[in-house]
Amino acid sequence: MRAPARRRLFGLAMTLILAVLGAEPAFASPDQAEAAPEPATLEPDPLYDDDFDEEFEDELARRNNPTRRDSIEGFNRAMFAMNEGIDWLVWKPATRIYRFVLPGSARRGIHRVFLNLNSPSILVNKLFQAKFEDAAKVFGRLLLNSTIGWGGLFDPAAEAGWEYQRADFGQTLAYAGMPSGSYLVLPIFGPSNYRDGFGTIADQFMQPTLYFLGPWPHIFMGTGFGLAVRESLSDEIQALRDSSIDYYSAMRSVYWQHREAELGLTGPASIGRERPNPAPQDSSADPEASLAILSSSADSSPPMPSR
Repeated sequence: MRAPARRRLFGLAMTLILAVLGAEPAFASPDQAEAAPEPATLEPDPLYDDDFDEEFEDELARRNNPTRRDSIEGFNRAMFAMNEGIDWLVWKPATRIYRFVLPGSARRGIHRVFLNLNSPSILVNKLFQAKFEDAAKVFGRLLLNSTIGWGGLFDPAAEAGWEYQRADFGQTLAYAGMPSGSYLVLPIFGPSNYRDGFGTIADQFMQPTLYFLGPWPHIFMGTGFGLAVRESLSDEIQALRDSSIDYYSAMRSVYWQHREAELGLTGPASIGRERPNPAPQDSSADPEASLAILSSSADSSPPMPSR
């Protein structure tokens, strides 16, 4: 046999020997099996609760994902499209004319008049919520602005320290512990939810204008208020529309954020609770302009049967 062949054969034999010596036995003896160390067990950390973490994450995801609270999205999108058509045909042209005819100071005065007309509904809801000090301020503000303020055209109550406050029946129901339910787009009224949709209807029956003037003047005044609010939010609405890939989803998200902030349901401490604790609002900023850029803005409007 030649030397190269012998070297290759020798190398192959050494490889097999080393492989056999280095391999572990396929079957362990009973003594070896008993001597095998048991796997270490980890003690649970008392600082962590997996069940709580899962519940918290589920609740946080539900609140941060508005799609989960839009169980009738098909209907809502249809109503949203209809409201957009009404806005394009009616509200936008009327807003342009309104801005062209009246200067900004006059428009702000008219807006204050409608806010003053909404005060009886706010007063009743403050009483329902057992916020008697706030109710007294709302009543004093109504008297002062209705007399010295020329029906609300001016706002002497704010100078006296009685700032504008918002309250509606949906807020009252939330204060009583009723959950909001799914997202709901109402014809003309716009974004709402099951609870606040019912509250919007109930608020109309708290308006003295409905009983003193009748339903049609009440609706006419509500339309005027809707125009005043639509004009005050015109720039914000257009900015949201231009910057949104899905305008419907953007409006829904803005609505939930605004409403939950209004009811005191934002922040980590709010997870899992449904009891509002709204902060007092400053009338130096337009109170209705915080209505989450709602195109029809009737959620707290006084005399509109729909928004």
